[in-house]
Amino acid sequence: MNDGGLIIYQVIALVILTILTRIISRIKPVRKHVKLIPLDLWPPFFILTIYQLTVHYEKVAILPYVICGWIIVALVVLGRRIFTDQQFTYKKSLLMLWRIADLWFPLAWILIIIFK
Repeated sequence: MNDGGLIIYQVIALVILTILTRIISRIKPVRKHVKLIPLDLWPPFFILTIYQLTVHYEKVAILPYVICGWIIVALVVLGRRIFTDQQFTYKKSLLMLWRIADLWFPLAWILIIIFK
């Protein structure tokens, strides 16, 4: 399969994932126990799609560099937040880590598509 077809399949899968997440989050028993938004499922999806895009064409795996970049950015932001926020908790730090992933992995996916 060529890259164009793979990218189209990935976008269609992302749209389906987002629609299913919205449908599931509207069910009252689920909404009562789990606060789920479509953006919460994007980082694992984009990790898989980045792997799919680069596994057959690159001599060097790109995914470890993307994940290391995400962790470095998260540590820099975490270090800044530790010194500026007096009420910083584990929950806030994990949520911040996940929100950075929500931004980092789609950006990495787009950059891989552009520069490939």
